[in-house]
Amino acid sequence: MKRLVGAAAVTGGVEPTVPAGEAYEVDAHASAGGTEVSVPSQAGAAHALVARADTGGVRVRTG
Repeated sequence: MKRLVGAAAVTGGVEPTVPAGEAYEVDAHASAGGTEVSVPSQAGAAHALVARADTGGVRVRTG
């Protein structure tokens, strides 16, 4: 079973932080702002992360 983490914002950015040591299938998008992904990304990983922001940036990191 795939584990999914999701984060979304209409106004402002999102900065989800996930545990280190796991690869994630990452889908990150910012309509107006930057996108920074600093977690191991792998298609088909056991963990998935979806992060969206309409006005603001998306920053995905480990913590």
